[in-house]
Amino acid sequence: MEGQRTNWRQIRVFAVLTVILTVAGYALLASTGETNIFLLAAPAVAALATKLLTQRNLRGFWFGLPSWRWLAIAYLLPIGVSGCAFLAYWLLVDGGFVGSEEPPVWAALAMTAGPVFVTTALFSLGEELGWRGFLVPEMAKSCRVSTVAWVTGLIWAIWHWPLITLATDVTGLNLVSPWFALPVFTVILCAAGTVLAWVTLQSRSLWPAVVLHGSQNAFTHGFFMEVTDQAGYGPYFVSEAGGLLAVTWAAAAAFVLMRWRMRS
Repeated sequence: MEGQRTNWRQIRVFAVLTVILTVAGYALLASTGETNIFLLAAPAVAALATKLLTQRNLRGFWFGLPSWRWLAIAYLLPIGVSGCAFLAYWLLVDGGFVGSEEPPVWAALAMTAGPVFVTTALFSLGEELGWRGFLVPEMAKSCRVSTVAWVTGLIWAIWHWPLITLATDVTGLNLVSPWFALPVFTVILCAAGTVLAWVTLQSRSLWPAVVLHGSQNAFTHGFFMEVTDQAGYGPYFVSEAGGLLAVTWAAAAAFVLMRWRMRS
């Protein structure tokens, strides 16, 4: 971003506040076994507080609505990228696709595409306001876009690591060994973080990232896993820390970075 410089002081304040709120959230999660507002909203609250503490206003967040094209891309991307991983599994593994009798597959898909997506998108705002609403635009003022993409993706992954090490059943990350989940899930989030940074910087809006995150949680962690056999070694291929998803998301990230380099 020409003519602008990254405010590293704001990033340091954001980092400290995020760590404090995240530690509180994970401590509460460890004792109750349930998610809580300290954890779900830690990045968002830290970002808002950082702006208010350092500049006394909320300028700098890209709250403006982008074109519908970017919202559509954000909604469909996770379906295509994760869908390729699940489709490969269904084709290669006999009985991999189990469908859904109650409700029928078509009804489950309709629920996922509408009400479930809206819910997951709203919940994702607690993360996206911090990672893509604050951190990505601020770093992009001085850093290369590839650096912004991978660094913010890695921070996002590390923020999730306690979910794996605590072995809670809050997410599907406990379906595989922690030693497998840690590296594979890190690859997935670094790659997905690259795509999220791309839609954010290209649209200059927070909302495509919220839509993409919500769509990913609704379809990949919801519908696709519900219609897929998760017995045996299935989760090692297609789950929140599935190897096939690491491959398809890494391919998507590589494509995005290639497009960025071609335009720069």
